[in-house]
Amino acid sequence: MDWIKYQLENAKVRQGNGNAVIDLLNAWKNIPEATFKKEDKEQIIYIFSKLALENSLVEPPKDEVWVQAERGFLKVRDIVRVKNDAFSGDVGMIHNGRPGVIVAIRSGDIIVDITDLENPPIKSAHYQPEHLLKRVQ
Repeated sequence: MDWIKYQLENAKVRQGNGNAVIDLLNAWKNIPEATFKKEDKEQIIYIFSKLALENSLVEPPKDEVWVQAERGFLKVRDIVRVKNDAFSGDVGMIHNGRPGVIVAIRSGDIIVDITDLENPPIKSAHYQPEHLLKRVQ
């Protein structure tokens, strides 16, 4: 623990943030399976960090090609996907990573019906293009 505190102090991590990191590391040490292989630890930490930031883990199929949605290049019936990290908090947990179809474009808003079968169902959600990816293939 001394080494961790030394690292946090010398990296000039704010005290509240450092305390949170120490709490997380203590919880990590209390997991009975904390003797995971290195690649397992890396995956666990990756997954935890994504979920802690309310980012979606679900990726589109490998055979699909997605690009950043851009105003002026979108049209009704285009297939889009909310970026995995588009929103934070409860909004992120509801919207991030979900696919849909553009049903309208009004006043700069891209209006999307989410097409997955997850809950809650979402109809006519308004997004800005920077929150969306467009399927091109």
